[in-house]
Parts: sequence; structure tokens; C-alpha cells
Amino acid sequence: MSFTGNLEDLAIVDVVQLLHTTKKSGTLCVRGTRGQGQLVFQDGLIISAKHPDNNLRTGDYLVAMNFITQDVLNEALEVQKNEGNPLIATLIEQGKINKEEAYKGLETLVDMTVVEMVRWTRGTFTLDVDSVEVHDEFTYFPDKMVLDTQMVLMDALRIYDEKNRDGEFDDDQNADTAITPQATFDPRQGQAEIFVTDEKTSPEKTPESQDLTLDDLGLSDFDSVEKQIPDVFTPLEAVDPNEGHRRAVLNALPDASTETQEQLVQFFAENAAPQKNVIETEKPSRTIVLLSRSPLLQYAIECLCSPGQTKVLITEDVQQNEDAVDQSLTQGLPPLVVIDRACGLTEAEIISTQRVLLNRFPQLPIIQIIAPTDYALGLDSQVNGVFTVLQRPVSQDDSASFASDFQTALTTLKICIERGFYQQRQHSLELLSHYVSTIQNLTEARDISYSLLQTLAKRYERVLTLILNKSELVAERSIGISASAVQQLRIPLDKPSVFRAVVDQGDPLQSIQVTDGVLTEELYAAIGMPHCPDHLLLPIKNRGRTIALLYADHGSQTTEPLPMPQLNVLAKIASLALENSFYQKQLEKLKP
Repeated sequence: MSFTGNLEDLAIVDVVQLLHTTKKSGTLCVRGTRGQGQLVFQDGLIISAKHPDNNLRTGDYLVAMNFITQDVLNEALEVQKNEGNPLIATLIEQGKINKEEAYKGLETLVDMTVVEMVRWTRGTFTLDVDSVEVHDEFTYFPDKMVLDTQMVLMDALRIYDEKNRDGEFDDDQNADTAITPQATFDPRQGQAEIFVTDEKTSPEKTPESQDLTLDDLGLSDFDSVEKQIPDVFTPLEAVDPNEGHRRAVLNALPDASTETQEQLVQFFAENAAPQKNVIETEKPSRTIVLLSRSPLLQYAIECLCSPGQTKVLITEDVQQNEDAVDQSLTQGLPPLVVIDRACGLTEAEIISTQRVLLNRFPQLPIIQIIAPTDYALGLDSQVNGVFTVLQRPVSQDDSASFASDFQTALTTLKICIERGFYQQRQHSLELLSHYVSTIQNLTEARDISYSLLQTLAKRYERVLTLILNKSELVAERSIGISASAVQQLRIPLDKPSVFRAVVDQGDPLQSIQVTDGVLTEELYAAIGMPHCPDHLLLPIKNRGRTIALLYADHGSQTTEPLPMPQLNVLAKIASLALENSFYQKQLEKLKP
């Protein structure tokens, strides 16, 4: 089933917002004078995009963002041509970009696709709900590529406003000029032929006998059409600011009493997070992952949480839930999981889901929502170690107190969400504070690097220090790895690899890719392949130059990695300590 419309009647911004609000899945194709663009949606979220300009690829944005050079892109395109792999796959396997850079490149492609579509005022759009075909590069990406449609639209409108203000879109009026039909005479057929052109020059004159007449166009009776003077003032329809809340409540609780529905509408109206101007909206700094099939609870969390600060991902199965947590950590956004009793899982499956998440992510705050009579589920959840357990009334109970009870439950949930994120920040601060107190009295480079190794060992099962020695990395100390395995370990830097990329660029790399040849043939051949592919390469610098790398993985476990911002801070603290030690020794030499 498909739906088709004109951009003159419905702007593309409204179409995208409608798909997001109704949580539709399908492929949206937009056609205009500039070409054809494509956005793919799944449950109202964007999972793939194709830019209208076929000459613009993800690689061009990676070059523009200084993640790679044009030469690197050209080399990768040659390899891609021979092997047939997606460009993103080729660049990651060559160690030219890391996982985070790949995600940013694809995210930018989506943003710029929407920016281009927003420019169009004429054209057509088609939504095919039976087709969800994801572009190769998005399919390859190791994490499930799911972008918040509202945030993408906000970014696109901000970029469009900036470019429009700077005069970069001055040619839009000409680009959207109506296509002009012209008539020519085909002597072989003896009739006039209409063809379409976008040229602005006037058509050549044809013989008088071949001119199109009003009769030919069906306009001979045009003068007899009754003419009406349009109204000068058209009254505006009254807009109810609570209409969105009312529609959501009515869809979620169609059988509830009118009084109950209106009480909830009023609650959402009074407590909804303020909607910021699209241009001024901040980037999200955290993620709520909600596992629920309750439309009312889904709407409540999206409504009550700050749209700029918090990114809300709604999942309906266990795998989606775990993928969403992975994606959040990859983007450096601390996640918090809310599991609703009405999520389509049995009590045993909910308990199993909690254990899987907490085994892999021990610091992950989980809020379990139960029905008033779920005593066993509440007890088992506490035994598992979830952050907190909350009760909420069930929608089937249309008693007089349902609305007030649900409001109380939502208010409590909002407080617990804030406390859960606060607890996460405290864990990170405690780790950083402990490391600072440990390192402040150290003066030797060997001791400074080992202190960082010990800190990483609190979150990773296997950690290893690799010292840069000319054109190779030499293994030094390790934790969780046998000494015999790394005694003779040397990793060459004379060919492209993730190690060489981190040494050259000086940026931490947190990835789940194990296709790098040097990584598998040199390191894993010596210490063994980890059970979980997540691994970390953290550079240590002295006066801006990388002098060592710290490698870390989870070994036989599946645990929560540190967010990238905290890893950056740890690396910078170690680098500053090394520089301080160096300058202290220089001062000692200058003393008489």
C-alpha cells in the first residue's frame, strides 16, 4: 500500500513529523526538479537515507568532517570497486575510521538528505508502507542504525536556516520554477507533440496552422465560467493547545470515561516538557530506553522528558532493547532502561531480560514498572539488582482514582529517572576521582601508565600496555593476560591498521570490529579472541605525541564499557601527568 501527495499541498517537514508521530514504517520517496531522495522509516524512526544528488556519498561527508583525506577516499573507492563491499565497511576494515566516525558520517548523510528535501516547494512524495529497503552502508553498520526523527528534523531545519541566512540557497526560486511545456511538430506523425523542458528560453515558433488552440486545450468555454470574488478575510480556526495530548489519551484509553481522559490531558498539559525552538534545541546528553507496549506510558515518557536533553528510544523486544543500549553507549549518551510490565513478555522473560542487561552492563540503571499485584515480580527484580521498582495502575481499571493514581505513578517515575542518571554520573565521577588521587603523587612514566591500566581493569577483564618503539608497538604490562602470551608480542605499524590509526590521530577508539588484519593476526593470535568483540585502544601522549597505547577488552565476559567522554578524560589526565613529570625532571637538571 502506498500514499502519494504533492509538496505544494503538504510540506515535507509535515510529512516527516506525521510519520514520526504515527510511528509508521516504510520508504518515503521525494521527487523534485533536483532529483529523487529517499528516507526509510521503522516505527517512526529513520534507519536509512539516500541523498537526491547521486554524486554525494558518505565518503564526501567523511572528507568534509576531516575524518579522512581525499586520497584515502579515492583508495577506498578503488578497493570497494574490486571487492564490492560498502564504503563504510572498507574504511573501517582498513582502520581509516572508527566506529564513532562511521556513525557520524551516516548521521550527517541523513541530516543533509532532509536539508535538501526541506528546500523543495514543488514536487511529489510517495510513502510505500510495504517496502523497508535499507541502503547497503546502513545495513553494514555494526550497531542498528536508528535515528530519532525529531532530532534529525531539528538539525536539518537548523542547518537549512543557517545556509538560507548566508545566501547559499538564493537559487532555490529558480530551481523550483515550474516546468514549461513546449509544442513541436513531428512531420512523420502529422500532429503536435508536447514535450517537457526545464529551459527558460522561449519555444521556437511553429507554423501558424500548427499552433495549439484553446479548443485543443479544452479551454474554449473558459470565459463563461462564473467568477467569484474571494473573501478578503478568512476566519482562522480555533486551535486547541491540548489537542495532541487529547488525541494520545483517547487512542490509548478509548474506553475510559470522559472525566478520566480529561484529567490525564490536563496533567500532560501542565507537566509536559517545554518545546524549544528548533534552532535553539540542544543535543541530547542521555537516553531513556523504554521496553513497553503501553501507548499511554510511551506517550507519557516522550511528553514529560526534556526533548532536547533526553533521547527516548521505544523498543518492543529484548534484542531491540539491548541494541538501543549499545547504540547509546557508542554515541557517548548514558542510557537508562525502563521495563514495563505491559511489554509482551512473561514474568520469567522479564527477569531473564534484567539479568542479561545487568550482566553485560553492571552500572546500567533499570527501572521496573509492575502492576499493583505483581509482588513476586517486584521481589525478583530487587534480588536481580535493578535500580528501583515502581507500581502503576492498569488501564483496565477505570475506577474514579485511576487518573490520579496514574499521575502519581508518572511523577514518581520522573523523579526516579533523574536519580538514575544522577547515580550514573556519580559512578563516573568516583572512577575519575579515584584515578586522580592515585596518579597525583606518581613521577615515573612507567608508574603513570600502570595506574591507568589498573583503572581500566575495573571495567575490562583484559588490559595491556603497548609502548611505541619506532615502527612497532611493544607489549609491556598486562592485567588478565598471561605474561607468557605477551612476552614477545610486537605489533608492526608499517601497514594500515587500527593501531596505526590511533597512533597517528591520537584519538581513543572503542569498536566492535574484529576484521582488522593486524588486530587478529598479531594481537589475537597471541592472547586469544575475546568472547565479546568490544575493545578499546586508548592513546597516552607526551607533549602532543602518542608514546603508548592501552588495549582493553572484556575477555570471556560481556560487561558495560566506559562512555567515550570518560575515556577521553582518563587519557588526558595521564598525558598531563606525564608532561608534568617530564618538566619536573627538566627543572631538576637546571638546579645548581
